[in-house]
This record gives sequence, structure tokens and C-alpha cells, in this order.
Amino acid sequence: MKKIILFLFFTFNCWALAQNTPRYDYKPAVQSIPQEILQKLGFPDYKANIAETEPTFQGGLYIFRAAISDKFDTSAVESGSGRLSTILFFIIEKDGTISEVTTSGANGDFNKEAERTVKSIKNIWVPAKAGNKPIRYVYELPLVMNFD
Repeated sequence: MKKIILFLFFTFNCWALAQNTPRYDYKPAVQSIPQEILQKLGFPDYKANIAETEPTFQGGLYIFRAAISDKFDTSAVESGSGRLSTILFFIIEKDGTISEVTTSGANGDFNKEAERTVKSIKNIWVPAKAGNKPIRYVYELPLVMNFD
């Protein structure tokens, strides 16, 4: 009887404390980019972000955000104070370059400076891939800054 109880105890613990194994066939979730933004970027049908691998900035997203922070000219934002936010949308082309930058935010000066800043970053991205071929990808990046 002790052996049966001990066996059940270990079986239950193995089942209860087991970890999930990673899935290698994982497909990233499709972003919900507003239809008007997609049309503005030249994607009338939503065929944009159906990729097996998402694009990556060389050095990582932290380096990309640091480049935005370094090149952002806060003096260009005259009509804002407090916390300003926007969402940047841009296309990462098949060759890894950025094109068609647009924003969705309430403050026009902040939006224009965010667009200018992203356009000024000339580093090349590793493009998204579908079927081992590079594809165009609409990238969405929220941007929030505090102004005093």
C-alpha cells in the first residue's frame, strides 16, 4: 500500500509541476493595424503581417529605441507639455530599409518629429520572412515621452 501511495504522489507531482515545452511551429499573432493606416501605407487588403519571422533591428529593439531617443529633437515639439504619445507605423521593405512612415497621435508637432526621427535612422533591419523569402512588413511602434 505504501508503494502505491508513493507512486501516486510522484505521478501527481510530475503532472502538476510539469512545464510546457516550447512550440517551434509558433506563428506570431497578427497585429490589428487600423484599416485607414493600412490604406495610407498602400496595403488595401490586409496581407501585411503574415510572416513566419518578424523583422528585427540589427542590435535589437532596445538599440532602435535608443537611436530614436538620441535623434529626437524635443525643441521641435512646441505645442506639447506633459505626457505625449503616438503610434508609429512604417514599412520594413524586403531589403530591410524603412519606408512610408506615418503616425497616429493627438499632437501634430510630436507626430511630425517622430516621423522625421524614424526616417533619419539609416540602419538596416533584417526583414520579415514568409516561406524563407523576405516580405514587406508593417511595423507598429508605440512612442511615449514626457515633456516638462
